[in-house]
Amino acid sequence: MTVHASSPEDELSIFRVIPRTGRNSQTFQAAPRVEDLVRLMGTMPDPGTQSSIYGLGLTYGQVVGILQRMCQEKDIQAEFRLQVLPEVQKIYKGSVTVGRPDMPGS
Repeated sequence: MTVHASSPEDELSIFRVIPRTGRNSQTFQAAPRVEDLVRLMGTMPDPGTQSSIYGLGLTYGQVVGILQRMCQEKDIQAEFRLQVLPEVQKIYKGSVTVGRPDMPGS
């Protein structure tokens, strides 16, 4: 995925490479807000009422990875934190996991 803006206040221009074809998606415009960026990334491409497509169709993991990298590179002025999900902790209770700092036994 590529995100571009001429200045921090400008609208974002966003596109991605489509895995099946190797071609670029259409370029989408979004306000320079994390909420709008996440919505665009996570929405499945679907023709709208005007026969235009909205959404990049990224997976949850892809969206999280992009946000983490954008925070690390200071493209988003925020500290990135993964939230520990209580139900996940119950699933893995008593098991040993390796290499995952957010999981028990790591």
